[in-house]
Amino acid sequence: MANLNVLSWNNESALSPYPLVNSFGYDDLLIDANFIQFDGFVPVLKSISAANNIIEFIIQFDNLIKTITVNKLDLLGVAYPITIKEGTRYLGKIVLGPNAVYLYDELANRTLTLNIKFLAFLVKSIPSNAGVYKLQSNFGELALTSDENIWYNVGGNDVEFNAVSFGALSSEPYLKSLNTVLPTANSVFIQDSETIKITPGTNTFTVSLRGLSVGNVVAQQNNTLPTNPNP
Repeated sequence: MANLNVLSWNNESALSPYPLVNSFGYDDLLIDANFIQFDGFVPVLKSISAANNIIEFIIQFDNLIKTITVNKLDLLGVAYPITIKEGTRYLGKIVLGPNAVYLYDELANRTLTLNIKFLAFLVKSIPSNAGVYKLQSNFGELALTSDENIWYNVGGNDVEFNAVSFGALSSEPYLKSLNTVLPTANSVFIQDSETIKITPGTNTFTVSLRGLSVGNVVAQQNNTLPTNPNP
């Protein structure tokens, strides 16, 4: 049985003009690409030029024409990926082949006017008039958090948001009185004594009895609880 020579993914341009629909004579220059575009728009490689150690790609996207520049000194004879963004929006990526550094010399001081589309299956389409494609101008994977006032349920591609509003603010003091004693600015100040211990906490306080032994203080209301002189 003959041995099959399985080519690596970055050798596709040796067999076809991938990632473009047509060859422009330098198929080793671009070896891969992917894009995220609105409404299925397929980007178009408008032109390529080389001068002053800069390779310039002009690509038409769904709502703008973008110029991508690469310095020849950054090409080290290996695949060179280029991420393409416009502001915070991710447009896509192109990958230059290992031979790009050598192809610069052939392209030097030349401009190739191409107007060649990329392959359609390289494009991930997002509808611009249906669904959510950005939140607060943020694209890509987003993490949403919830709390006791805002939460959400996820079912398939549907996200249901729920929110509970805070109660209306009131100027009326919450504390009416404590043993018929009215608060001062809705505050009450409680002090320790020899027999009563006050332990403050967060929004709470604990009242406890001091002393060496509780004894029958509950049964005999008139008894005085013995206290420790060094509580």
